[in-house]
Amino acid sequence: MIKSDIFYAAFATGFASQQTSPIIRKRRGKIPKYYAAFGDDELSFWFKVNPKASGLLFRPGEFWPVIETKKLRYSQNDNGLVSWYQYADESMNGEMTAFQWSVYEKADSLPGTLLSLVRREIESGFEVGWPHTALFYVDAHDAQFCGKLFAVHLLPWMKRFCAKPETLDGYMWRVHWSASADPSDSD
Repeated sequence: MIKSDIFYAAFATGFASQQTSPIIRKRRGKIPKYYAAFGDDELSFWFKVNPKASGLLFRPGEFWPVIETKKLRYSQNDNGLVSWYQYADESMNGEMTAFQWSVYEKADSLPGTLLSLVRREIESGFEVGWPHTALFYVDAHDAQFCGKLFAVHLLPWMKRFCAKPETLDGYMWRVHWSASADPSDSD
């Protein structure tokens, strides 16, 4: 496995190798963070490495996309978090799942890897309500590939988001949680 600094450098290289859009810009810093303006708001994107899994010998490294808005909020309790999976399509999820299985196969050759846990997480798939579902990597090549993959899909993802912008909290209240317990009704 590789440490988080190696992951971030390889991810940024992979992301930069793909042409995205001039509206998507990179912030300065050691951790690759990106942002895009939409209307009078801004979406921030970054890819958080699980520091507890990073560099462990018995488990692939883990990361997940973190997406936040500054102003878009469903209610006072809404923190502006947006799930990648709200706007990812079947093709995006299929590519990411296929990649996760390739990481699983690679990790299978590593001694003592807890593959049963990794397998279960991959088989669980991606759900909107679980935005921090772990995506796995073993080496810098995997991290670079993930950077490319997210860069390729970011513009179509942004188009779907901008067509109907909604935070995860808003989505969950609209689709899964009871409208009768809606926090915006209690104001």
